[in-house]
Amino acid sequence: MKKQDMTDKYIKDNGVHYTPHELSFYMAKILVDEYLESNKNIYEKTIKVLDPACGDGELLVALAYTLKEKSINFEMYGIDTNNEELILAEERLKDIGIKLNSDNIDYIDNYESYIDFDLIIANPPYVRTQNMLNDKRENNNGFAVNGRLDLYQLFFNAISHSLNYDGLLCIITSNKFMFNRAGEKTRQFLYNNYQISFVLDLGDSKLFEASVLPAIFLGKKQLFIEHFPIKAAKVYETKEIKNSNYSLFDALLNKENCIIEKDNHNYKLEFGEIIIKNEIDPWAINARNDLSFVDMVNKKKYCLLSNWANVKVGIKSTADKVFIRKTIEDFENCEKDFIHEMISSKNSAKWKCTNTKKYVLYPYIICNKKQEVIKLDDYPGIKKYIEKHSEILKKREYFKTSKKEWYEIWVAHSLIDFKKDKIVVPDISSEPKFMYDNLGMIVDGNCYWIVLKENTPSTHIVKRAFNNENNSICKMRRGIG
Repeated sequence: MKKQDMTDKYIKDNGVHYTPHELSFYMAKILVDEYLESNKNIYEKTIKVLDPACGDGELLVALAYTLKEKSINFEMYGIDTNNEELILAEERLKDIGIKLNSDNIDYIDNYESYIDFDLIIANPPYVRTQNMLNDKRENNNGFAVNGRLDLYQLFFNAISHSLNYDGLLCIITSNKFMFNRAGEKTRQFLYNNYQISFVLDLGDSKLFEASVLPAIFLGKKQLFIEHFPIKAAKVYETKEIKNSNYSLFDALLNKENCIIEKDNHNYKLEFGEIIIKNEIDPWAINARNDLSFVDMVNKKKYCLLSNWANVKVGIKSTADKVFIRKTIEDFENCEKDFIHEMISSKNSAKWKCTNTKKYVLYPYIICNKKQEVIKLDDYPGIKKYIEKHSEILKKREYFKTSKKEWYEIWVAHSLIDFKKDKIVVPDISSEPKFMYDNLGMIVDGNCYWIVLKENTPSTHIVKRAFNNENNSICKMRRGIG
């Protein structure tokens, strides 16, 4: 299928995100520059390069130009499951005098046939576990992955098999593996198998049309690893005033902290490092100016947030058109006890929830202090509504291999916890937006929420801070600012 013929559903289900032109040349340049720095005899041989999910060849074209510019001899290989896009990649490379050795197959299923590569550049598909085919999700080839894996995590492992020792990988993926629990095995694998040269968190820079927060990983596969703080940079939207006329990628190449403008938005670029004390720790990028501040906080901290509170991500329905609506009436005759107000990043503001309400149909009850999914026959209004949308809900193939009912929410949390006082914060925001909720609202998956642990020492002190009647910033009331 050609790019222009792809539907939104096809793009989502297959994790297709085409690499922008400037980004492709940036990745090619840092990859080749790093290879030249550590390989002095590169001009005496022909190197092998691969893109295992090449699409229409954007990354390969950028890499070919960069290698030719440096007078480096190379053989180029490209793999993709989409034959029409693969043919286009062949034509684009032929136009610049390069033969592409191409294969129209699934790299993950055939990676063992591809070995001895010196350079690999990649933008693998981002397919979440629930959208992944059952056989791919269940049979991950014994790779070092865990939890709610994403397809790109399998690429990290497979690519390591295809690279020579001292070979280099430059790959762009979702940045989730850097921070979440499902990325622990991936972080551990990369830390123990690569001399990591550079990590770039592109955050909310909006380089892709889809809501993907990307990150670039650059590393050398080695047998013996020396662990140093990892050079890194991060780019996030800011309300600070622009102070540079550089484009984003020029600023990155110049390694200059600055605030640049792109598409009428300002972005803050900061260089720093990732300090890893434990191989599964999240990869937090500490900007140069942050390190002294972090040290000061660590010295003066009273305790860790995790000592007295649980931090959770909100619900993920995987069928928002059915479960999340703008008005109660949109749920037709559903029993109203199961319709709850929802906090979302879109209706969040500093200290409060805006008047832009959302509602969620939450098909659960509490029975003997445990949450259970409802039986549809007991609630005729909900049953009629759910069955009206059964085609959408039953298309969620991943439910078939789970223990959930087909009409459930994919990631749910206990109503008991939701009814507790909590602090809610959007997962992405250009400014602090901490909201206090004492109304028992459900939290959407684009937010985190903090709820106190039971029997926490000095819990009454913490609650008093949350509920201080004289502290207006900590109050949130239904429908008012």
